[in-house]
Amino acid sequence: MGATRATHAMTALRAAVWCASRRDLGLARVPTSWDAAAAAALRTRNRRRVRAHVHSEDVVSRSKDDAAVAHAASRAPLAYASARRALEEVKRRKPHWKPQDVLCDVAKVGEGLLAVVEAWPTVRRAIAVESDEAMARLGDQLLRRGDKQDLAVRWLKSWTGVQGPFDVVVGAFAASEDVADVDARVDALWENTKDVMVLLEKGNAAGFDAVLHARTRILARGDGHVLAPCAHEGKCPLQGGSRRCRVSQRVERAQAQRLALGANRTYGDASFSYVILQKGERMKPRRVEPDPTLWEALEREGIQAGPYGQLKHSWKPHVEELLALGDRMENGTAELRSQAPFGDAVAEGGEAEATQADDERSVKRRLESAPVVQSVATELGANSEEWGRMVELPRKRSKHVRFHVCRPCKDQHGNTDFQNGELVEHILTKAKHHESKHAGYSLYRQARKSSLGDLWPFPMRG
Repeated sequence: MGATRATHAMTALRAAVWCASRRDLGLARVPTSWDAAAAAALRTRNRRRVRAHVHSEDVVSRSKDDAAVAHAASRAPLAYASARRALEEVKRRKPHWKPQDVLCDVAKVGEGLLAVVEAWPTVRRAIAVESDEAMARLGDQLLRRGDKQDLAVRWLKSWTGVQGPFDVVVGAFAASEDVADVDARVDALWENTKDVMVLLEKGNAAGFDAVLHARTRILARGDGHVLAPCAHEGKCPLQGGSRRCRVSQRVERAQAQRLALGANRTYGDASFSYVILQKGERMKPRRVEPDPTLWEALEREGIQAGPYGQLKHSWKPHVEELLALGDRMENGTAELRSQAPFGDAVAEGGEAEATQADDERSVKRRLESAPVVQSVATELGANSEEWGRMVELPRKRSKHVRFHVCRPCKDQHGNTDFQNGELVEHILTKAKHHESKHAGYSLYRQARKSSLGDLWPFPMRG
């Protein structure tokens, strides 16, 4: 086994780790059909009264329909992006899960419900609880005018008539909407949960406190565990401090939103706190052993050197595929260079007419889209229970980067203790952690390119 082959296979592994640690939607977009229906509803209302509701929730209006349209046109896209981003964490940990039904509390105009259906098209039955009749009426109209006609949605004004349990339960912004008796609603949501419950709140201090309180309340029952963002069930290391656990998701300002706001900027940012809880006990990470002869050969080549070797239980089953990809990269005959899906200029003879930096970025994009890399990334993401999470934006300084990671503790025997968590600061320097420049997958580069809420899979010392 040549050293170059092993090097390319290691690069493929690093690409898989990068894909698994990030769950970024990029620029989130509300479905076109839903936005078109919202824009049509906006055109039927008085624009001045709707904008009054957009800029202030305390406006007194003769018509609740104005408030419903204002919410659909301005706040609903942000709520949709928040829910969609949180649900990506569920898809990371449960990549082959196919839920069939959903319950959405404080549904408003159905933006949370829409996010669930977009994440899992297998959903066929939905219950939406919304006390405001104007909101429910508009939400039903928007869903029916869109491309979700085959979805059976039942809108309820109260919890009377809810018959669970449901595969997915979503509680969105109950505290920020001043819903009465939030604790009782959280308990009811959990009792109607068959598998996964998602709670979302605004990304301010009050929203984080509400999520933390709900998390503590559910874990005290002893019949569930945290799926995300926490990697443990212990006391939150951020509790009582100035930091708060939140995520920011950029969302495209759709046609209806630009009309309602009267703004030219084509995007907005949704800041939110969330917790995803799952019924039952936490499953231990699955350990898989490959052919020992092959693994010994890899050890001789040094492919598992460094922190990537700590993740070997997840990527071991794909070693032969990674090495085969390494062969194709070494020979230069793979689809990584022979195809140009990103519009690279290819000269006669098959050589790319690009600068070295452009070529590196092109190879990196193609590498990340390779099926074997995606397979390893899916496997890594499904076994990411022990990975820490960045609770702040990396602070980029000259030749080094600093960031804090929330992760589970280790017991006296070196095993992961999911009942306790800790906040650890990492400092990565360019001199020490820039061991590889190929395709840009060094630890130093990964840290600088990471964002708030990303996973940090490497069990490094603080």
